[in-house]
Parts: sequence; structure tokens; C-alpha cells
Amino acid sequence: MSLLVTLLVLLATTALLAWGVAAWVLRRAEALLLVQMPNHRSSHDHPTPNGGGLGIVVAGSLAGIALVLLSGWMVGGLLLGLAAVLAAVGLRDDMAHLPARVRFGVQVVVCAGGLIVA
Repeated sequence: MSLLVTLLVLLATTALLAWGVAAWVLRRAEALLLVQMPNHRSSHDHPTPNGGGLGIVVAGSLAGIALVLLSGWMVGGLLLGLAAVLAAVGLRDDMAHLPARVRFGVQVVVCAGGLIVA
């Protein structure tokens, strides 16, 4: 199978997996403690499920591992590790609010690390 076909299959599989996991998380948001209650600063009036990005993280991580297997672990493994840190902070923020300073600080460090590694 050519590299282009492999990448297209990986892209399609990743998109379907991301959609499926996001749908699963959103259906179970209350049990997973991923429901945001409206407050005075909210733009919504009803409880809103969070955590849909988890599907993107799961699918993206699996796609990243597949690509790393094709190209090597040195850089890819470090980038996947940085992505995992970013995903963990996002999930933690979905479950219990994190201050913007913390989220922004982690994002800056992860992005800087990604630029250094790549």
C-alpha cells in the first residue's frame, strides 16, 4: 500500500474514531462529571456537557502512534508526550475549573517544547 493510501486510511479512521469517542463522552457526560453548570459569566442557560475534545485526543494519539511507528520514536514520542500533557490539562479544566494562568502557562510551555523538539 502506498504512503498516500496509508495516510488517507489513517485520516478517515481517525476522524471516525474521534466522532465516535466524542459522541460516547457527550452521552455519558453527567456520569463522567463533565457537565458545566451555568453561572453569571456563562453564555448558556442550561447545563452543558464538556469533554468532547477527549475523542479528538484519543483518535489523534492513536494516529500519532501510527505515524511514529512509520517514522521513528525520537521526535514523535516527545511530541506525543507533550500532547498528552496538554490533553490532561484540558480534561482537568473540563472536570474542575483551572485558572486561565495555569492553562495558558502549560500551553506556552508545551508549544515551546514542541518547537524545540521539532
